[in-house]
Amino acid sequence: MLPTQWRQVAELLVRNLQSFGPQAVYGSCEIGRVPQGNSYDDEIQAARLMADALNRLGLVAMEREEYARAAAYYGEDLYRTLGDNDGTAIVLNNFGELARCKGDFLGACEFYEASLVLPVDTGNIRRRALDLGNLGFVTLHLGDEKRAETLLQESIPLKYELQDEIGLSYCFAGLASVSCELEEFERAAVLLGVVESLLERTRHQLDLANRHDAERARAAARARQALDVFSAAWVRGREMSLEQAARYALGQDVHAPLRASTYRNPDA
Repeated sequence: MLPTQWRQVAELLVRNLQSFGPQAVYGSCEIGRVPQGNSYDDEIQAARLMADALNRLGLVAMEREEYARAAAYYGEDLYRTLGDNDGTAIVLNNFGELARCKGDFLGACEFYEASLVLPVDTGNIRRRALDLGNLGFVTLHLGDEKRAETLLQESIPLKYELQDEIGLSYCFAGLASVSCELEEFERAAVLLGVVESLLERTRHQLDLANRHDAERARAAARARQALDVFSAAWVRGREMSLEQAARYALGQDVHAPLRASTYRNPDA
């Protein structure tokens, strides 16, 4: 039996998290109601809510650049205690993001790769898409633009299959940075136009590390081409459908059907 006190702690953490308002809710995830019973299942659910709340509080702290506090929240990792590989993988990815915010790209890569090798519990592809995308971001900072492009492009069909518009906005932003490194500035502007449109539609903003990268890409793309070319490319990206944007990012004909992901979960 898990400690009964976990339910009380979960309630406190959920109230703490909710005090931050809507910005504390990321993507489609929501913190649920803490169960009041004393059964084993109730205690497990309370522990899972506690794990979710700790992880979400870490995200809020990281967004505020309170890195030590974020690390303390992530370090609890109750997902591992619960045997939840997918939850532990999320924590590893968040530690990777924390390392990336601090400029430790090798450390970030180690966290992302540790997540990538964990077994997939649920049979879905969401976590693999996240791992590939995050590895792509940090690989770019380590100076391997072509591998970064490959990793980000491998993530796109998975996220498109999930219709994960927020996740795709991160991939497109990462590929815009890759394009700038490859001196493909018009392509970068198109992709950044897509990102702006998606973020407006989902009412989301990129997290801190990715936001800084996107801002640098926008400045480079704007500085390295004529204003009319930059503006036209930006508008072109804004006007693309999600499927057209995915095809464009993959280097496919934007008027042809999107080629499906070749990834299949080996544990499914």
